[in-house]
Amino acid sequence: MGNPEYFHLTSQSYNSSQMTALAEVGLEYNVRLTNALDLGISARKLWGLSNAVTTDVTYTAYRMASQQAQLQGQVRA
Repeated sequence: MGNPEYFHLTSQSYNSSQMTALAEVGLEYNVRLTNALDLGISARKLWGLSNAVTTDVTYTAYRMASQQAQLQGQVRA
């Protein structure tokens, strides 16, 4: 058995310094089936208009170069 391979994963998250916003469009339809029973269906679409959270991730493996990624998240309700 060879030497174990060690890896290191680090992340740093930070909030946007700018104001973020959310846009929503919704549609709803209801129908009365009886005096005691209603049926309804709804749909909505949300758009985040700017990034609210950013996370920088770094992966370092033993004897290998580091890999980096950036994750950006938008506001969701």
